[in-house]
Amino acid sequence: MKVAKSDLIEEWLKKGDDNAKKIINLPWNVIRSEEENGINLFASYPRFPFTLLFRIDNYNTVIALDMKFPTDSLNVQDRLDIYRKLLLLNGEIPYSKFSLVGDDLNVVIVSEIETSKVDRDMLNDRMEAILNSAYKMTQALNLQEELQQVMLENIVATVKEKIEKGASKDDVMEYLITKLKISPDMAEKIVEEVEKQMKQPGKSETTEDMYV
Repeated sequence: MKVAKSDLIEEWLKKGDDNAKKIINLPWNVIRSEEENGINLFASYPRFPFTLLFRIDNYNTVIALDMKFPTDSLNVQDRLDIYRKLLLLNGEIPYSKFSLVGDDLNVVIVSEIETSKVDRDMLNDRMEAILNSAYKMTQALNLQEELQQVMLENIVATVKEKIEKGASKDDVMEYLITKLKISPDMAEKIVEEVEKQMKQPGKSETTEDMYV
């Protein structure tokens, strides 16, 4: 099913600048899939440890962020405590809400817009709201270390892809320092980790030891 607005949203996300002030103006990596009733756009950017899903049909555009945080296995009291904190957060940031999906009751943050009303500024506001909610959740549930680890793994994967496509070490270092605002020492450690992974696939050390 062809949804014209999805082409425009995909264009907004892909065309960007790493130094942009607005989230939507960053150069997002977008993977598109078409289904019978709509279009899915999976958008990621190395500076954020999340992938945003844009589910677009002729009526509604839903932006969703799966926090990959299952709650089904938690004991009842821990689960209630977490749900209470998330419900309180729902009232702090407009345009985004926490929800639960799947058998594992994963925490998902969602925002919904009528497709006919979607414009660039509105989409930016909803993306910012969702990402702000994600960071609020990590603070409320003390998940900062886990978030930092996922972010680092995403950056390592991006660097590996660039090297595989022929980028030189100098090019990669410039990208990390200039575009992603990473310190030179940390950038050097990331490149060394990627080079180690590429020389010994499956035998590299964990990225947990790379923090400075």
